[in-house]
Amino acid sequence: LGVLNDGTATDTQVVLRTGTLTDGMKWRVSVTTSGAYKITPKTGEPNDRVLAVGWYALNVNGIDIKQRDYIDDENYKDEWNLCMIDPDYTNMYIGSSDGDTAMPGILRTVKNQFKNNEYYGNNLNSSTKNELMYMLKNSDVFSTITHGNQTEIRLTGNVSFSVSDVNSFGPSDLNDLLFVYLGGCETGMGGASATNLVNSFYSKGVDNVVGFTISVLIDETNFWTTEFMSNIANGQSIATAISNADYSIQNDPTLGGRSSYTISSRLIKGPTTAIPCP
Repeated sequence: LGVLNDGTATDTQVVLRTGTLTDGMKWRVSVTTSGAYKITPKTGEPNDRVLAVGWYALNVNGIDIKQRDYIDDENYKDEWNLCMIDPDYTNMYIGSSDGDTAMPGILRTVKNQFKNNEYYGNNLNSSTKNELMYMLKNSDVFSTITHGNQTEIRLTGNVSFSVSDVNSFGPSDLNDLLFVYLGGCETGMGGASATNLVNSFYSKGVDNVVGFTISVLIDETNFWTTEFMSNIANGQSIATAISNADYSIQNDPTLGGRSSYTISSRLIKGPTTAIPCP
């Protein structure tokens, strides 16, 4: 994908190109104020010219794509949604702070377990709210490690994703979502009748949801989640994955045999015999 002849002018066509990589074939992707993305060729950077629909109507078949001046308005001819292809799962592990160095390793471990069993998806250690909303509507399995409480979890830059955000989904938006694991403090606090994230996801049609009723420690959560999600990826039932992860953390010498992870520390909605990744 490249700007024709590396042109810098507005309305220059964007075409398929071959040959040496030049400025018209180099692109920068950045988030806009709407939460979508603008895609800027290096040829357009000095004048904020971006990948755009070549005419103001957005939904007519066959319209050219061009390099055009970016305008931050509600026409959106110059903003893009980046969509996953056939996602089976999303692991979004932000951790104790943005850029937590433990998160890439955990993501990699769990991703490889899914991949070994021919499940593919996205692994992120950062997320905007719009990205998360999209992923939840287009995944079969979703798991996260991040700070949380009864009504919200934290995204990148201390942005909150809350019960009200879950409630904003349409009645069928989460129909394909088989399983949600919320690895944060208190996401199931108050139990089965409380206003909490676990109940909110379940009320929107998610088949199975697991969250914690208590505050949990970072090192424990990292360890337990890795064990638990690896079991899920390997085709275990939710009950078996929980049991195996509990056993591992309670008998791991590096954690001193932690025993706070018990069935009473979690709120589980949906049948624990379910196998999210059969």
